[in-house]
Amino acid sequence: MIARRSFLAGIGAVLLAAPLVAETQEAKVPKIGVLSLDFPNDSVCVDALRRSLNDLGYAEGRTHVLGD
Repeated sequence: MIARRSFLAGIGAVLLAAPLVAETQEAKVPKIGVLSLDFPNDSVCVDALRRSLNDLGYAEGRTHVLGD
C-alpha cells in the first residue's frame, strides 16, 4: 500500500513539474541572411532592410537576427 502511494505521489510531482520545465525552453529566433553583389553599398541595403523590418514591427534580436 505504501509503494502505491509513493508511486502516485511521484507521478503527481512529475505532472506538476512538467509545465515548469516547458516554460524554460528558449524559442529559436529565425536568422535572415543577406546576399548582395554590390559590396561597397551593402551597408545601405542592410540598413534599409533593418528599417523596413522595424517599421513592420519586427525587433532585431527578439523576432529575427540578420546574419553576417
